[in-house]
Amino acid sequence: MKMKKLCALALCSCMILGVFTACNSEDDESTDITVISSESVTTDTSAPAETSESTEATESTEETVPSETTEQGEPMEITDQTKVNTYISNFAEVFFGDFERDTASVKTILNFIHIHLKINSRNSISYENKGDLSYESFTMDTAQSNCTKYFGIRLNEDDCRDLPLPPTTSDAYAQGPFYDNGKFYYPAADGESYNLIGVVDNMYSNSDGTITFAFTIYEIDLDTYSSLDANGMKAYYKLTSSQAANDITLSRVTGGTATVSATQSGGYSLISYHPDKQ
Repeated sequence: MKMKKLCALALCSCMILGVFTACNSEDDESTDITVISSESVTTDTSAPAETSESTEATESTEETVPSETTEQGEPMEITDQTKVNTYISNFAEVFFGDFERDTASVKTILNFIHIHLKINSRNSISYENKGDLSYESFTMDTAQSNCTKYFGIRLNEDDCRDLPLPPTTSDAYAQGPFYDNGKFYYPAADGESYNLIGVVDNMYSNSDGTITFAFTIYEIDLDTYSSLDANGMKAYYKLTSSQAANDITLSRVTGGTATVSATQSGGYSLISYHPDKQ
């Protein structure tokens, strides 16, 4: 989950302040893109080979967070804090905004996959030149496997083919995503810092069989983050709600809720995700 290269503190602060507005304003521009295919996927959603470095965690803790009854449903005991924290952190770290699976655009899904791969599976990203512009690209197969894993659905390939071709001159610069010959393209960039984590405070069992997570997003102090190795990062995924709230290396960013369904492989598929407005 941790990238080796960090940006300056000012850049990180700007990204965090804009996390819950910038992500969605970008998606609002994609009005010509139809929604994701709503075909339900029931196959095994375990991590694909390309994302073996994903933030899916294998360690667990027996410590749980007391729950209170809310309108989401009946309170559940958190039996695996590391697992649920890691799942939510996959979305928190990419500055994910408001999301509803049934109405999500292709662009929203691809934007998540792009940044997720940059953080967790850099070997799935290729670097290519188109004319005088440089791009980061990933394949349709990689996009589909990650879409299935995290959202439990498949991308509509016709909608993907309707995306524009990557520009080849700087006067036609745009943010992407672009599509060409089985690959998705984004303008190359580096130096970003992804030092956010999610901590699940409570879980609720809903009457329709889904589960709601109530979570808090924290920023890891940049000096601390820059010194973390993989094991050091895993320690943050184990934190309970009370531990995270009292950790001096963490600063609270916002709260939020996410609704998920359980998969056959023991993971989760995201149905909705709503960070609190700032």
